[in-house]
Amino acid sequence: MSSILQKDTELSFPENIVVSASAGSGKTYTLTQRYVQFLLSSHVSHRNTRNILAITFTNLAAKEMRQKVLDYLKALSLGNTRQMEEMSALVSLDHATLKQRASESVDHILTNYSDFQVKTIDSFMVSVFKASALDFGFNPDVEIQLTNDTLIDEAFAAFSREFGSRPEQAVLLDHLIEMLSQSREARKRFLWDPYSTIGEEVKGLYELISSQPKEPIIEESGNEIGAVKQRMIQLASRLHSTLTSLSLPIQKNLERDLLQVMDGEIDPVVARTLKDKPVGKLVGPKMQRAYEQHKVEIDGILDQYNNTIRELCLLRARSYYDPYLKAITEVKDVLDALKRRQGKLFIHDINKKLAGKLVREHVPEVYFRLGETIYHYMIDEFQDT
Repeated sequence: MSSILQKDTELSFPENIVVSASAGSGKTYTLTQRYVQFLLSSHVSHRNTRNILAITFTNLAAKEMRQKVLDYLKALSLGNTRQMEEMSALVSLDHATLKQRASESVDHILTNYSDFQVKTIDSFMVSVFKASALDFGFNPDVEIQLTNDTLIDEAFAAFSREFGSRPEQAVLLDHLIEMLSQSREARKRFLWDPYSTIGEEVKGLYELISSQPKEPIIEESGNEIGAVKQRMIQLASRLHSTLTSLSLPIQKNLERDLLQVMDGEIDPVVARTLKDKPVGKLVGPKMQRAYEQHKVEIDGILDQYNNTIRELCLLRARSYYDPYLKAITEVKDVLDALKRRQGKLFIHDINKKLAGKLVREHVPEVYFRLGETIYHYMIDEFQDT
């Protein structure tokens, strides 16, 4: 795979190269060769370790890649035949100079190991954030939490103690308990202690939301859902009366659904499949003629009825997490105060805060605060990182 790398005399900047290949095909080894090529070549400007950033997905992968770069440089410094042949095809240096530069690079890396920027995307973002921490109201030595369990537990406990002090919070709690009861109905009828269960749901959703660049939108769809249900009842009644007045046999499963909807039992019907056949078996020419004469009208009502079911499902899906989102909004203020008081921050918070900052400000200022400028980016496992 190293054949895809150009010789240093053929390099031009800026340049983007994407290597897409199956697992075990040598992508990381090729990235290692590229890193070493940039370190050693006289044709690559800004080739100090401070100017090259290699990013991978996990801490283990970053550790392994750092080791691979050092092993490759050590092999070059010792004149290993394989590495010398590979790098001679990429760097325009004679063997003696190549060995000398490789040896100097090993010494430089070991002496200035903090400048050896082979790291995970999270660790890089942490270093960028800490350089700008004061702008976000945090000390540069803020503690970064990899998990949010402890702080969210504490924030949710403080939030739950206030239930009852404000009517809107009591209503929110009722909605949350109702949702949990419905989702657990088959397994557990009663929730004796809803707080711990709600807390787990809120924590999981908070972590997901924190990793997204934008804030979620909470839509008040309760009235809209009620209107759709009412329209569904009206259409069910209209379809049933139309078919009955024409003495047409209603398809068995559809008739069951229509009667349930007319009685207000909408939830079981919505959970079933849509019905595309309005009538059962037509007996005799009279019944056949009646259906053919009114087929457009019947099919039109059935289509409207099915569309209301689709609309109701969509509204419910969009509004399902609204109570949890409201709980997160309520907890967030308490949580932010806790994080500042304890000097802690979640890893997911960093990406969101930096995303907003980098959109608003010039990127070079971030590099200035880091005290370095990165000219070359190498990303391993791009689909994950």
